[in-house]
Amino acid sequence: MLLDTFGTHFIYKATFGQFLQNRFLVSKDFHLSSSDDELLQLSVKSFMNKYWRVARPRTSRGEIKPPLDVDESFLSATRIQEATNSDVKSIPPEYKNDATLSTVFIRKFPLPLFIEVKPIYELIDDEHIKMAMFLAVQNHIARASLSDIEFQVRTTIGHLEKFSQFLKPKYESINLLLNEILNESLKTFVNYSHVQALGQFVNFHLVKPSWWYDTRLCFEYKSDMPGKFCSGTTPSCAKINHYTSTFKDWSRSSGGCSLSWNINTSLTEPNHWLRHVKLCYMYKPITKRDSCKIGSEVDYCTDFTEGIASIPTKPYYDHSDNNKGGCYLTWKLTVPNEIAPTWFLNTKFCVKFEVGSKTLPHYGKSKAKEYCAYVNRYTMFYQDRTYFRTHWDYRENFVQWGIFEGLWQ
Repeated sequence: MLLDTFGTHFIYKATFGQFLQNRFLVSKDFHLSSSDDELLQLSVKSFMNKYWRVARPRTSRGEIKPPLDVDESFLSATRIQEATNSDVKSIPPEYKNDATLSTVFIRKFPLPLFIEVKPIYELIDDEHIKMAMFLAVQNHIARASLSDIEFQVRTTIGHLEKFSQFLKPKYESINLLLNEILNESLKTFVNYSHVQALGQFVNFHLVKPSWWYDTRLCFEYKSDMPGKFCSGTTPSCAKINHYTSTFKDWSRSSGGCSLSWNINTSLTEPNHWLRHVKLCYMYKPITKRDSCKIGSEVDYCTDFTEGIASIPTKPYYDHSDNNKGGCYLTWKLTVPNEIAPTWFLNTKFCVKFEVGSKTLPHYGKSKAKEYCAYVNRYTMFYQDRTYFRTHWDYRENFVQWGIFEGLWQ
């Protein structure tokens, strides 16, 4: 980016490794319908697309550049031999005797292993001019960074507008941030330290860190009697944007299962904001005679004060009976709004479930339902109701849980 976007640096030193090489064997028919210059351009574009998979060049906004446009008829009429060493001299046996192939192009490019760059003011000897160029380079980079920050903030505001009633404090603070960015950009020489602080603020609130995708939602269960009342993998953990494995609940009056949930992370920082995140659940009876009695009078939550795995929730005892009704359950992720980044408040906790039931002469599953809620809000109530009256009259549930990115990806 410093080289091809800002133009403020030059390559001072480079170490190259093997050559990435391609041999293009083009069909005679395509060769006859195309000029040598056209074939040359097509082979260069095709080669550069393959090289870009390694180099991954980016635009000024950090996005990977799209591949070059190459005629599909050229690709279908060409056999390409790839190599990352110096030997593509010999034509592969499967192509050597193919009379339909004629033209050969070889393209090669060295793979950079290490590149060292320096700012252009290092080329200037005069100290006064050098300092002036240093300030000019710093201002140029700061202004370009400010433009990129503005783009990210405006994009976020566009996503948040529809949901400002749910995230009003964050929505207002992001709008204030935009005003601060616009005021800074009006200056002839922007404040480099201020731009850095704005960048750090935006990075915290809008950019999801890599450790987030190493975070796992986990649940486990324990049956009153091994092999009875419930089944599935235990413990079961799911990455962000994925569901846990399916938990089959077929508890009944003669016994049930105890379930608990927790969160695992790769973070080891003791005072990180994630330590204040809790996964909570609550439950209540559907009727006065149900097995969960009066329900939970408080939220049961995980505790994330230390370690890389939260202390699991207090177990929920899933023990249904033959009475009508059952128990209502609901879950939520919770964190103080003032310490959480905006991107995390965009997160949803979801429960997905199907109901299997049999009443002579049919057994069937209901269409899967999914209840989700954003951070600091409970999901809709999931009805935990199973029973077993006879082998021809029973009900069972199939349940999964997950944490997903929500308002924008």
